[in-house]
Amino acid sequence: MDYYPGQTTKFNQVNGYYTQPEYGSSPTGAKEASWVGLGGNYQGDALLQAGTTMESQSNYYAWYMIVFGTSSWEGEFPSVKVSPGDSMYALVYWTISNYPAGFEVWDWTSMTNFYVTVQTAYYDGSSAEFIDERPTVNGSYTDLATYVNIQPPYGDNIPWTNCEVFETGNSQPINFDTLPNCYLETMYDSNNLTMSQPYTPDTGSNYFKDLFYRNT
Repeated sequence: MDYYPGQTTKFNQVNGYYTQPEYGSSPTGAKEASWVGLGGNYQGDALLQAGTTMESQSNYYAWYMIVFGTSSWEGEFPSVKVSPGDSMYALVYWTISNYPAGFEVWDWTSMTNFYVTVQTAYYDGSSAEFIDERPTVNGSYTDLATYVNIQPPYGDNIPWTNCEVFETGNSQPINFDTLPNCYLETMYDSNNLTMSQPYTPDTGSNYFKDLFYRNT
């Protein structure tokens, strides 16, 4: 679970590639979501997200979401055909002109994608995220589904590559590990035991991977 809080300027775009994990042996009701996002940390409660979720060994889907406080709006991308091991790309951006937010998910293996723009003033560019997590359902966390990578590097991990963050007014991406406030966050359960933990990227890289430890 990883996020990269902002600086004095705002982030207006985040995008990255990841390998869609396979749903491994897990408790009933366990889920896992992988996504990129803008906002939602520290300085505000607005969050723009796009990514994929797996809910069982046969249920994988792509989606986008706008969160503001306790309210949220979510849409699925049914045309994106997601399968374990697929190469995925997720993008979120926001522009100040008329407040359009853009959400895109590509499955480069099945060559399916969906892109949508939504007019919304709910935006907080103080942070940008690349996340693998257990989602919340009706306000409560689910168990974390065991995620398994069936592509190299094999094992209980989710690799991310070409992770890019853009600051407002700058057309050149920033390698996330060069940001002064770049955090790699571990996910813990209610007993403070590690559930999922990021592997530290090499200096100057735009690659990392999350490692699975436990469901709950």
